[in-house]
Amino acid sequence: EAAGGAAVARTFGTVVELGAGAGVCGLVAARCGAARVVLTDYHSAVLEALRANVVRNGLTSSCEVSALSWGEAAAAGDAAALGPPGAQRLLLGSDLAPSEAAARLLGSTVVRLLGHGDTPGVSSRRRKAP
Repeated sequence: EAAGGAAVARTFGTVVELGAGAGVCGLVAARCGAARVVLTDYHSAVLEALRANVVRNGLTSSCEVSALSWGEAAAAGDAAALGPPGAQRLLLGSDLAPSEAAARLLGSTVVRLLGHGDTPGVSSRRRKAP
């Protein structure tokens, strides 16, 4: 499977991980050969931890960390840092939307960021309501 992941990672000009948290998806993409990976999240403490994880994993040449707020207006301002639409970006995310409101914000962000040639990849697990 690693060989398949490497081929996928090298296919895209930029891999963007949305709501990266620890950055596992993006860091794996970088290890698999992605030339440019942008790890995004909103909280400053998370962004600091992401930067440390990039350094800890020796991926400073291929990974960068960027703040990204979800929602249409926020995504419009942040999209430029993620590379031009249509530049074969792969948008990754895992376990991103713990609520319906978060899912709506995520959806509007993905729609705003996607361009022709971009590919979204999102993984999630259905949770029981509290």
